[in-house]
Amino acid sequence: MKLTVQKIVESAALILVAGLNLCSSCWAGPPAPPVIPATPVGSAEMSAVTVAAVAAYGFWKSRK
Repeated sequence: MKLTVQKIVESAALILVAGLNLCSSCWAGPPAPPVIPATPVGSAEMSAVTVAAVAAYGFWKSRK
């Protein structure tokens, strides 16, 4: 008789632990990374210079 009560208690404890683990917040996954605001790379003039430099490099490579 003692063995059956002990098995019932062990089974109930295992079911309780499994149920708590499944329902806990640890299954939500890791926290999301912090939101980093976008930093501007440069002004419109820098963008224009970059486009001109890439175009000049392409022209220089195509003439060979």
